[in-house]
Amino acid sequence: MNKAFFIDTENVGDSWVCLMDENVDSKFYVFYTGHSPRLEYETVKYLLKHPDKANFISCHEGNNGLDFQLVTYLGYQLHEDSSQEMIIVSNDTGFDAVVSFWEEKHMKVKRMNRPVHLDNKKNSDLTDNLNPESVLKPVSDKDEINTIINCIGKDNKQQLNTVFTCLYGKDKGRDIYEFKKSIGFFAPEVYWTIQEKFEKLVDIIFKHKLEIEDGSKSELIAFLRENLKDDKQQFYKNLVSKYGNEGADIYNTLKPFYQILYFL
Repeated sequence: MNKAFFIDTENVGDSWVCLMDENVDSKFYVFYTGHSPRLEYETVKYLLKHPDKANFISCHEGNNGLDFQLVTYLGYQLHEDSSQEMIIVSNDTGFDAVVSFWEEKHMKVKRMNRPVHLDNKKNSDLTDNLNPESVLKPVSDKDEINTIINCIGKDNKQQLNTVFTCLYGKDKGRDIYEFKKSIGFFAPEVYWTIQEKFEKLVDIIFKHKLEIEDGSKSELIAFLRENLKDDKQQFYKNLVSKYGNEGADIYNTLKPFYQILYFL
């Protein structure tokens, strides 16, 4: 059966290339944006030797922009030839709704997770044992994890582990950490100021840990930014002085993240 692979490069990078040798007669539609990870030299060398095996499709950027364009193109290809098996290559379980939609219409559409590089077997146990649907379940929007990585920085692995485990629980947070580690903590590049990173990270913490009214959230975050000092006791006193008992709750909520926020 002919196959057509639809590659979400923002999610799986260049790991899809290992599928080409196993699917010689298949078509590969490779969707990319400026946020897609750069190709490795060995990947480029391979593709130069096989110039007709992959069709690279540049996508307009935007919130889930690549995903929408990939799905649109898949539907177009189904219209052209519904006999093909269409395979979306992505760890993003959001595509599963598309798969179910077409399966109900008896079309051969499925999703597969990021392939493990053939030359990277040492990581195969890790990636095989992490089910992305289970790993990302506590996050309603995949952009939230990318926001955390962009706020903290992919090189600050210990801090990322701390935030993931504190926000999502020890076991689930560790799974998310290991899953993102297996793909190099990739997150679409952004250009945020330190102030913006602080605000976004605090907003996520409150979203999961403490209910704050939207009307007072901006004022509170500004107060935190101004008063977050090396002296935790003084910070606690300032919070209680301004917000009373709620100030104590705010302090306890932020305490596990204190050093991370302080150095932003």
